[in-house]
Amino acid sequence: MSNSQNAIELSKHVLSLSEKVAFMLITASTASIAYILAEVKDGKWNELIYFPIYALCLLALSFVFGYSHLVKKIDATNQNSLLLQLANWKNSTNEKNELLDKMETSLKKAGIFSRLQFITFIAGIITYAIFIFLSIFLNK
Repeated sequence: MSNSQNAIELSKHVLSLSEKVAFMLITASTASIAYILAEVKDGKWNELIYFPIYALCLLALSFVFGYSHLVKKIDATNQNSLLLQLANWKNSTNEKNELLDKMETSLKKAGIFSRLQFITFIAGIITYAIFIFLSIFLNK
């Protein structure tokens, strides 16, 4: 295999792993939201109930950021595909530059959304863990 073929295969592998991580966090966010809702539905309304509410909001944001991450990855992949199709055309320098700029912007945004997804997911889980520990501590 040539270096360019190796680079393409490596790029495919990185894209696949990125998608799998985003799907995993989206699935975990959804499952966590369902779990928290099931756990607090019969709970008493007190000061501690705000922790699960914050956790739900953070996990919902994680879901939204994960979705946005995948949308931006799709945009970047589509623009990359169009860019590869234009590579053989001689008179398409402006179009190539436009697509390259759009692709770079989409990839940057996808990276930001990926980090935000992870941060909000972890923050939501930690917030709910604090609720559990406080509930145990204050009930004893």
